[in-house]
Amino acid sequence: MLHVRRALAELDAVKRSGIENSSGDVGEIQLGVRLPPIGEPIVSLLGEWREKHPNVMLVVSEMNDRDLAAALEGRRLDVALTFRHTVLRHTESVPLYWDRLLAAVPAGHTLAEQPIVNWDALRSEIILVQGWEESQAARELYASFLGGGAMFRSHAASKQSVLALVCAGFGITFTTASQSKTAFPGVVFKPIDDPNASIQIVLTWLPQLEDATVGRLVAFLRDEARSRRLISPS
Repeated sequence: MLHVRRALAELDAVKRSGIENSSGDVGEIQLGVRLPPIGEPIVSLLGEWREKHPNVMLVVSEMNDRDLAAALEGRRLDVALTFRHTVLRHTESVPLYWDRLLAAVPAGHTLAEQPIVNWDALRSEIILVQGWEESQAARELYASFLGGGAMFRSHAASKQSVLALVCAGFGITFTTASQSKTAFPGVVFKPIDDPNASIQIVLTWLPQLEDATVGRLVAFLRDEARSRRLISPS
């Protein structure tokens, strides 16, 4: 059965032989995203894809971890841009880049006055996270950095709603550097004094997927990430 893994192998063979194959140059891709595709490098990656494949339409749906998984399994999505730690075991994926973690604190908080913050200082705060009964991936990820003793409060809400609670003084949270490019009134984003405070962003899909157009997208983003050396933490 043809699927994306085979499409990747075929595209690699095409590249090596120098033969141009028009298959997959026209179509529509349903792309799920865990976070808005803003900031670098994702904006320029998608921009390069659009320039080289102007006849392929990307239809983007932003969802939480639970809904992304259900949409992939139900084949309502072709491929998803998400975090490495949330990838389902039975899906295929390729790493694209690392996104730095930042602490999001209220503008009037003492941490907002510091140029950089550390895990010890953050551990004593109430940590607001997105979470659902079926998925507490964010809390588990942050706990791996903070260690024991952290006080978490889960909310089945959007990131914007969690940031609104931060602004109101209910606690702090964490965001990626790309998310911080969208200013949020009353919230200050602070770098964390830890070179490993990063999240790997991956592209994931079902291994049985048969679609040459999706295969081209996966191959393009994979190769661009490698050529730009995006998949090593910076």
